[in-house]
Amino acid sequence: MIYNFYLFNRHCKCIYYANWQNDDDGSLSTKNDMKWEEEAKLVYGVVYSLRNLCRKLSTINGTPEKNEKGEENEEDERGFLSYKTNSYKLHYYETASGLKFVVCTDHRTPNLQDMLHQVYRDIYVEYVIKNPLYHSDNDYINNELFKTKLHEFIKSQSN
Repeated sequence: MIYNFYLFNRHCKCIYYANWQNDDDGSLSTKNDMKWEEEAKLVYGVVYSLRNLCRKLSTINGTPEKNEKGEENEEDERGFLSYKTNSYKLHYYETASGLKFVVCTDHRTPNLQDMLHQVYRDIYVEYVIKNPLYHSDNDYINNELFKTKLHEFIKSQSN
């Protein structure tokens, strides 16, 4: 089950948020005790801290570990992918352009890297980037087609 979806731009700003938590019918929820902007800042802080911790721990004296050929390990480049608690699991995917996709799910959910890449490739690029009305990656995404396609995709993945 997918609870929340956050999309952060390369300037650390949350440009899209969706919450499906506690909805039996899978519809988008707006109920929340905390404002979503505050929640997004907390989530980004956790992701930023864990990502940097993973990068620091995967280095030797400040330089990334090398494989037998003297190249940096590709797995180390990806670094932080997810973390799990007793009540939820947070999944993280970062694009080369600095977009950060974050999803909170049930703690039993397997890794969602492929799904997050698919959201980026098939939904974000198609309905946001290719949209001539979307001018800046600093703007909150209000594209109804993007919202609809994302909701349909998330609902299909939750079943």
